Amino acid sequence: MISFAAILFVAISNISFLDCAPFDGKLCITNYLRNKELISDNFRAAQEITSSCLNFIKSTEMTTLLEVKNKLDEKEELKNSSECIVDRLKEVNFVDYAFKAQILSEENYDVTDGERIEEMTNAMQKLIELSGNAIIDCYFSDQFGAIFDSIMTNESQEDEELSDEDDYCVRKHIIEHKLIDTTKYILDANPKNLDTSSINCEDLYNNLVIKIKDQMVAGMKEIDIDESSSSNISDKCVLNVVDSYDYVNKLEYFDYLKEFELSSHDVEQEKEKFVHLMKDMTKMVMYKCVIE
Repeated sequence: MISFAAILFVAISNISFLDCAPFDGKLCITNYLRNKELISDNFRAAQEITSSCLNFIKSTEMTTLLEVKNKLDEKEELKNSSECIVDRLKEVNFVDYAFKAQILSEENYDVTDGERIEEMTNAMQKLIELSGNAIIDCYFSDQFGAIFDSIMTNESQEDEELSDEDDYCVRKHIIEHKLIDTTKYILDANPKNLDTSSINCEDLYNNLVIKIKDQMVAGMKEIDIDESSSSNISDKCVLNVVDSYDYVNKLEYFDYLKEFELSSHDVEQEKEKFVHLMKDMTKMVMYKCVIE
């Protein structure tokens, strides 16, 4: 997977030719950012944006996004997603924050170094967030959709087969905690007619959840959100995300959907929920374990 740093380098370096503009490109972009309230009042006072400045902004944005797309296309796995990623970056004004990072890298403003560095750090974090969201939405949506399809067709090799006792305890937990829509699905708690009198579900389920969380942590790190930092993401950080947002409970019932006769509409709805949850978890790992 391409690193955020690579995208940011392309975006910001493409803007570094400001001195080559036929007018004061830095002043043009500073005025543009001030008018959009993307830099504070302590920087140069906002002035009216001229038509030549606006044309320069649009041209630079177009060139920057084209360079980003070319960089994405260098990665075979991202070729089919590069157009979607660039469209998302355009929608969220990605280049505006690249402008901001470039302008704030200059030291000739009447602000303290601390203030300038703080704003530049915020701009870089925003660029990482926007590029990460775009990659997750455009590239990983298909990957998560494929995982859902494999779950529904019993082709998933991600999970070990549960023992009958573990399976019973998971079903019991899902039903008791209303983790599945009981108006649509009636999940059989004990399809194998086990003698449950001696099954200690509290211990069995707690031990199983530990294994599930370990698998989720490993899975999030394998996703390789950012090749420059994925190996440095701590297990503890990912585990905190999984716990804080209750992803085990939210995702658990999907393994049992294949037991029901679902219409194509129901399958698409459940797939959309699954993909949304997986993207949400991936983004939270990115925010908490990569950006912060």
